[in-house]
Amino acid sequence: MSRKELISRYIFSTFGMLLVAVGIALSIVANLGTSPLNVASYAMSEGVAMISIGMANFIVYAVFVLLQFIVLGKEFKAADLLQLVANAILSLMIDGSLWLLGVCGITPSNDTMQYIFIVLACIITAFGISMEVVSNAWMLPAEMTVSAFTRRFGGKFDTNKVIMDCLMLALGALLCLWFFDGRPLGPEGKPIIGWGTVIMALSIGLRMKLTTPVIERWWERIQSKVQA
Repeated sequence: MSRKELISRYIFSTFGMLLVAVGIALSIVANLGTSPLNVASYAMSEGVAMISIGMANFIVYAVFVLLQFIVLGKEFKAADLLQLVANAILSLMIDGSLWLLGVCGITPSNDTMQYIFIVLACIITAFGISMEVVSNAWMLPAEMTVSAFTRRFGGKFDTNKVIMDCLMLALGALLCLWFFDGRPLGPEGKPIIGWGTVIMALSIGLRMKLTTPVIERWWERIQSKVQA
């Protein structure tokens, strides 16, 4: 792989992470609950003073990397620690996206707009994830953890991904119970688990099927120009 191709992969993947961060921020601003994978981070940021959603996300994903080390043992490579770099970038992007939305006053004005925000979050996140997958550059801890458990214990990646999402949702609900006086869905008026969570969970497969072919075509065009 040439230096130009390697750089193009990381630029493309970084832009994909930015879209994921914007999608996460939009789902939080929509105030209908966030995706299963981010429920625990959101609960932690709301329940613990001085911890932003980005900081909480970094902590949760760092635990994922530790789990990979435990599960893989000697198969865990030094290069796998680059996940922490990707994690730090994504976490900063999440906080930055939330800050920018707040500064620009971008918030839903009614119930209909809340659901529009969730739909936009779903679409933008799907494009971002597809860019990360197609470029095959930055390694994100969530997907790498699923991959590690699949390699170690078997099963299909997609099935194990669903199991992981369910476990993260359960962890988020437990954190909500702990932080918010027995409320499993989050504080009153600010749901951490809600209809938005359901919509994002159920639509992920369909979203990826629609966005990945588009991103693959874009990536082929970019690579043809890089290699020219």
